[in-house]
Amino acid sequence: MLFSGQAIKASLLPSGIAQLIFDLEGSSVNKFDQLTLKELDEAVAAIGESDARGVIFSSAKSTFIVGADITEFTDLLRQAQRLFAHGSVVLMRFSTLLRISLYLPLLQSTGWLWEAVLSWRSRRIFALR
Repeated sequence: MLFSGQAIKASLLPSGIAQLIFDLEGSSVNKFDQLTLKELDEAVAAIGESDARGVIFSSAKSTFIVGADITEFTDLLRQAQRLFAHGSVVLMRFSTLLRISLYLPLLQSTGWLWEAVLSWRSRRIFALR
């Protein structure tokens, strides 16, 4: 056994091919959630350290993977909003301290967009888009 977790198991078959099996414990379906992604990363690392010549992905459930666990998106979005709000406060304190202006729209309706503009004495010195 190369890796054994709650959502993923990986082993090396006699043929030299690794078999990675999705099998989320306590669930009737496999889904991409934080646990599965963490374990997938660990399993891939374990396979990479082995002598595997290839990988077979399979599922112990009747369906392969139903998709992402959208219930986790709302929690992650709330965490991201708190992080951005806190970051904005810190950056505004920084700009006040150094008398610079900051332009940081971090979220836009078209998706995630990072943009930053710092100006010093009315001159733009940095822009990232």
